[in-house]
Amino acid sequence: MRNAAIYIIFAILLASCSANKYLPEGEKYFEGHETEYTGKTSSLPKELRYYLQEDLKPDATRRFLISRPGTWIYQVMGEVKKEKGIKHFIKFKLGTKPVYLSEVNLDNNTSIIESKLENNGFFRADVENRVDSTKHKATAVYIITLEEPYYFDTLRICTDTTNTLCAKMEQAHQLDPKVKPGKLFQKSKLQEERESIASYFKNDGYFYFVPGLTYYEADSSDNKQRVKLHLNITDSLPEPAISQYRVTSVTVNLAAGSSNTEIIGDSLKVIIDPNKLFLKPKKLKPFLRITPGELYSRKDEETTLKQLNRLEVFEFVNINYEVDTSGSEYTLRAKLLANPRPKQSARAEINLSTTSTNYTGPGVQLEYYNRNIFRGAEKLRITGTGRYEVQLTGDQKGQASYDVDLLATLLFPRVGIPLFNADNSEGNVPSTKYRLQYRFYSQPQYYTQSSFGASFGYEWLSGNATTHNDLRVMGVDYVKLLKTSDRLEQLFDEGILSRESFNDQLIVGPSYSVTYAPPPEKGKFVRFYVGGSIESAGNILYGIYNLTNSTKNEFDQYTVLKTPFAQYMRIQADFRTYYKLSKNNDLVLRQNIGVGLPYWNSSELPFSKQFFVGGASSLRGFQPRSVGPGTYYNSDQNGDGFFDQTGDILLELNAENRFDMGGFLKGAVFIDAGNVWLKNASEPRPGGEFKFISFFNQLAVSAGFGLRIDVEFVLIRFDLGIPLRKPYKVDSPWVVDQIDFSKDWRKENLILNIAIGYPF
Repeated sequence: MRNAAIYIIFAILLASCSANKYLPEGEKYFEGHETEYTGKTSSLPKELRYYLQEDLKPDATRRFLISRPGTWIYQVMGEVKKEKGIKHFIKFKLGTKPVYLSEVNLDNNTSIIESKLENNGFFRADVENRVDSTKHKATAVYIITLEEPYYFDTLRICTDTTNTLCAKMEQAHQLDPKVKPGKLFQKSKLQEERESIASYFKNDGYFYFVPGLTYYEADSSDNKQRVKLHLNITDSLPEPAISQYRVTSVTVNLAAGSSNTEIIGDSLKVIIDPNKLFLKPKKLKPFLRITPGELYSRKDEETTLKQLNRLEVFEFVNINYEVDTSGSEYTLRAKLLANPRPKQSARAEINLSTTSTNYTGPGVQLEYYNRNIFRGAEKLRITGTGRYEVQLTGDQKGQASYDVDLLATLLFPRVGIPLFNADNSEGNVPSTKYRLQYRFYSQPQYYTQSSFGASFGYEWLSGNATTHNDLRVMGVDYVKLLKTSDRLEQLFDEGILSRESFNDQLIVGPSYSVTYAPPPEKGKFVRFYVGGSIESAGNILYGIYNLTNSTKNEFDQYTVLKTPFAQYMRIQADFRTYYKLSKNNDLVLRQNIGVGLPYWNSSELPFSKQFFVGGASSLRGFQPRSVGPGTYYNSDQNGDGFFDQTGDILLELNAENRFDMGGFLKGAVFIDAGNVWLKNASEPRPGGEFKFISFFNQLAVSAGFGLRIDVEFVLIRFDLGIPLRKPYKVDSPWVVDQIDFSKDWRKENLILNIAIGYPF
């Protein structure tokens, strides 16, 4: 398979070079847009440099390294008459239509750049263009000469200080200013300021207030590159536009056409069908932020919509208002129409799974989902998964494993015990979560194990739904080793693996995990992802047994019904930075750090809690779990292939450049580094102990390139990696000079990783 991968990749590279022979006479392949800057270039923000090229047309002809495989596929398929079939699929899905220089409108693109510069304070910028070309390709170049840009000076709100509306506009501006003195003049900030003020009014009862009721006057006559602004409110506004509205009643219609009404509290009505009651009316009240008797608030309206939609029991939710102007004040009657979703669903899926340890094989997943089991938006999900996997590559080729996983989770859309007050001001619905799980795993060459677990906790969103929190207040997992092979027993006896980490044990304790993943923002070329978790086990049990002077077993461990419990602290953090280099080119950097410390009742972490590196989502130039710990090397790795080298400390660094190749094809070039270490020295695994003064010199390094097929529902990834640095070669760890692509070298060093989805 490794040789086949090389042949395929080189075939693509060689064949795509022949794309030039399909080039029409007088044409050139368009290679993209470039910008050159002169003048006051230091005043141009980095974000704006990317933004200037964002809307230039057309996109460049897609490339992979030095070739154009997508273009070659498109051209070699020739004319396709049918709109379906394999030929149509290959040409229009795998292939990419070439882009020629004649399709580029240089003057129009120049006008786009000039307009964007003007909108961002560069009023006197000059933009020219030219074409740089060779025999077969051409690039559009835009030469931008910059003068000193304009900046915001003062912003005055109204002139009539006795006007109540002017005072409110000033309050809104001070609360969340968008136009700030000294900042680069940007037209987008002017609109943001008007929208922010309108939002302030909307949240204070002004139902009809809109940004269009305000306008700017600008003055830049002092010739100091500063713009003074005056924000006014339109004269002679109609009374409804400048009046506050109060909500007098809220009606929720859960059954269109029904006349059965249940009244909850004051002025809250729920229309139901008693014969088809899918949601208890009283369960709705905590999620309705629109309150009778209070001033209208757009924020409360939006929060209500978010919370009701996140319950997942409604197909859609609409909110309308009836305006009543007959009384002494303006009032609103809120009308909510909520259409129910189907309560239950079932799903069966047969798939081909690929794990981080390069095991591949068929799997089946059965799922039952009830999104409203107790008619209070409680969610029950029962999932059964079965997998049979076999290693297709490497020295473990042919070795198989199978496992069965049964999982049931029950979520209540509220906090069952008031341990904390989760923030739901942005429509985030906290949930109480219960879990039951059973797993049976067998790797016949080594061991068979089962586990049963249960937990109770909470999960919620925060930070405007960009941060996911999962708190397991208490979890209990019982792990039982059912069977071991003679080979595994030998590894135990040699000290290569710890018997304690595999033996029967209880894992009892809390955990907390958090994921921060803000969505991409237009005009921003950098975004971040942060994931972290902390878990502990055994502390409460150890404290109880220690205080009661309980008896320990022969291994100096406290036990529960003759089963020892694990005691440890484990912390892991995953940091990712995504750089948008161009429209079709991204750079991703990742740092993955972990520490697990067993203590008191345990001398080793449970095997499932230990760290490893190597594999499809780790160091892709090394076999799965084959690196470390430290400079240790298991000389038997090329024997029976038990590669699971684990540790208590993890450091992993990854960099990957991702780019489009056209159609469904995407490419990548990557470099990975990392290792695992032991907390304490181990005689059977010399060199595995973590030492601060030497750990950085013990990093394994690999590199390679990848081919990804990105269809609408799945991304199939082929990453070909080679090792560049082997830490166990202490005297000469760098092995770059040993690359020769011979048969023996390929067998030992060429690693083809096949996986589903991006590695990070």
